[in-house]
Amino acid sequence: MNKIICIDSPLELPPDYLTCYDVQVDGYYLKSIRVYNKRLDETTLISSLKKTLALFPYLTGRLFFDKMGLPYIKANNAGVLFTTEEKNIPLPNYTNDNPVNFQASNYMHNICKQQRDENTPLLQIKLSQYLNGSILGFTSDHIQLDGFSSGLFMNAWAAIACCEEPPKPIIGRYQLTEMAEGSGEHPDDEMRAVVTASAPVFSEFNGAIQAKTQLPDEKSPKQ
Repeated sequence: MNKIICIDSPLELPPDYLTCYDVQVDGYYLKSIRVYNKRLDETTLISSLKKTLALFPYLTGRLFFDKMGLPYIKANNAGVLFTTEEKNIPLPNYTNDNPVNFQASNYMHNICKQQRDENTPLLQIKLSQYLNGSILGFTSDHIQLDGFSSGLFMNAWAAIACCEEPPKPIIGRYQLTEMAEGSGEHPDDEMRAVVTASAPVFSEFNGAIQAKTQLPDEKSPKQ
């Protein structure tokens, strides 16, 4: 069963323009799965997912191009894809010869739409319920999540599901630009060091965007 999960009370956010680094990973999707030895509660997962997405609002958005042909993410709350399936069999027996990490691509393949248009979710999640456990997998366009940020997203989701305080994320590239220019808040010392080192790049990119872009004109991505 497929569901589209949206944020209950979305914020108004500026367009999140892609950088040259994002363009370099064109067409690459992250895939990850997690195996649980007990069945996960779908209602709790969806409820906590909505709250988590409120911290990562651009994940519910879509990719567009402006009048100058520059790609950006619009936080239009179009939602993430959440697929569920019931398996009336025991969990697969993962061993050293059959490791979990090698199964991620195959597991997500049947729902992973590796294309970029205004109708394709940037984040796609799959829950498989087995007799004695669950498998939870996700795939995301690399323009929105990398290894670090995907781990941050999953940790935040887990914390919220357990009624704990989630880690504070950076929700958009514009925040990195603000940090580079000294007007943004740094979540921690590690991020401060990264942004300080990258400040010239972000400042130059921000200047180029301000000079070349007009108001976004929603168009489907170029193929």
